[in-house]
Amino acid sequence: MLSTAGFTCVAFVAGALAWWGPKFIHLGLTSQPGNEHVTLNEVSFVFGAITMTTGIIGVPLGSYLSQRLSVKHPQADAYICAAGLFISAPLLLGVLFAVRVNIYLAYTLIFFGEVALNLNWAIVADILLYVVVPTRRSTAEAFQILISHAFGDAGSPYFVGLISEAVKRMIRISTDAYANIESASAPLGMLSLSQLAENVTVTTLSTLNATSSSTVGPFNQSDPSDSDEDSPLIKFRALQYALFTTCFIEVLGSAFFMLTAIYIVRDKQRVERAIVGNQSNSASAHRLESSVSDVEDTLPPSIRQRAIAEP
Repeated sequence: MLSTAGFTCVAFVAGALAWWGPKFIHLGLTSQPGNEHVTLNEVSFVFGAITMTTGIIGVPLGSYLSQRLSVKHPQADAYICAAGLFISAPLLLGVLFAVRVNIYLAYTLIFFGEVALNLNWAIVADILLYVVVPTRRSTAEAFQILISHAFGDAGSPYFVGLISEAVKRMIRISTDAYANIESASAPLGMLSLSQLAENVTVTTLSTLNATSSSTVGPFNQSDPSDSDEDSPLIKFRALQYALFTTCFIEVLGSAFFMLTAIYIVRDKQRVERAIVGNQSNSASAHRLESSVSDVEDTLPPSIRQRAIAEP
């Protein structure tokens, strides 16, 4: 269960990055002067090429590290998965800040971050197979795939988008409140701070009420502050704050794999004992059948026919 929880975190991050990664990079580029000509298709092509390359490198690399390290360290598989997520978290966090500074640095961080993230895929499947008895492995594999994708990449794009929309509303409210402060302080330069704060509070509360009513209202009504009217910078900031959750999820997944390392050796030994016990029982049953057959062969034909005829 712990390895499945950790793999769910991997799927969550992979799904969120695949959906929102190109959009985030495009917003970061177009919010800078001189990059207005960059299209989303161009960014998506580069991002997809990087993702494909990191998958080709990361998955075999994880399997290779597992084969090399598991010989001396039985807990190496869980540690590799935990280290991959823990290394990927700060790299992807750096991407969230580097997009508006240096796009080449951002692409480099994405490359190494996704390589570290992809170390898990082959190892997690191997962990599941050797901690479950052979007769239940197919069922366990099916449940792991279902849980990891249902609670991981199936909902992570929606979850990140939901947070982004909430952050955009907060940015609009803050912008409106700041504009009201500026407009109120210009003609009333000697206005007391308490009166000014009261005016801003009333304005902010009215904006919140308007936003809440537009949110809970009928679906066929249009939002007066539609997200399409927001500037690319506001969209970028909102999506940036929303994608911070992926870094937290990676750290959480790393913790799950560290907990997996505590129990993985015990569970593996338990499965090995169960397999040996089943093989011993099968061998004993086979020897017993062979002995009965040998005894039957030594009996006279008349007795043997009588034994077959009797119910």
